[in-house]
Amino acid sequence: MKTNKEYPATHSMATSWFAVDAEGNVGIIEFEDNGPVPTDIVPETECSDSIICEAICADSKERISFEPDQVLSLMRNSISAKEYLKNKVHQPIITDSLIEIDSDRLPELLKAASHCANNKLIPLLPEKGIYYIDFWYNYIDKSSIKTDENLSEQIYNDLFENNVIKRIIQICFDFDFCDNDIPGVVQPSDIPFAQMLQDYSNGEIEMIRLPHCTDVKFQQLGLELKQKIIRLPFKFNDISKFRIEDFYPDSKEY
Repeated sequence: MKTNKEYPATHSMATSWFAVDAEGNVGIIEFEDNGPVPTDIVPETECSDSIICEAICADSKERISFEPDQVLSLMRNSISAKEYLKNKVHQPIITDSLIEIDSDRLPELLKAASHCANNKLIPLLPEKGIYYIDFWYNYIDKSSIKTDENLSEQIYNDLFENNVIKRIIQICFDFDFCDNDIPGVVQPSDIPFAQMLQDYSNGEIEMIRLPHCTDVKFQQLGLELKQKIIRLPFKFNDISKFRIEDFYPDSKEY
């Protein structure tokens, strides 16, 4: 255990990464501010929702191949386009969200996706019109020509106002507030991973929630994710708390 190094801003930092149990079920461990983290596995500081988004957008070596029921579970708390327009902060940005579209309107979605080189559009369940979307408007594109922000705003708003997008949900959740069923935001119980949270005071990791849907399995991970995952020798269902340093002695402490 490495304890002799100072890390800045420790009370605003958390690190999350994937773990697999003895049955091949994949979970997420969220390491809080001052607990030990395996140094040779966890690549960088991330929050739990961001590593899911990155795994969706990654190339095949690091991507997670979600099963249809897992995708539908992530969409459970979605809201209509009308609700989204009523509640959102008015800006031509759609960040880290899952959408359901009218499949006949796919060309309009592709047009919006192509408007900025930094936009991300990933099919998750295209036969049901479900995509991951992350659209921005104010970056320099590949031709070094700044995108027209007013045009972007109109194109993105048209996705809702013209009923291209039927439903939307943002991948943004917090294990510490997992009982707040906020419409339009993914809930921890709907993500297809066992969930573990490190105790802030003593470094113990507690099993806080098992998903309502089917767990992601080890074989659904891309090759590089399989190599970097934290491996634990027990079943998630059989344990309530554990210490990561008991299994990974070479861990750093924030």
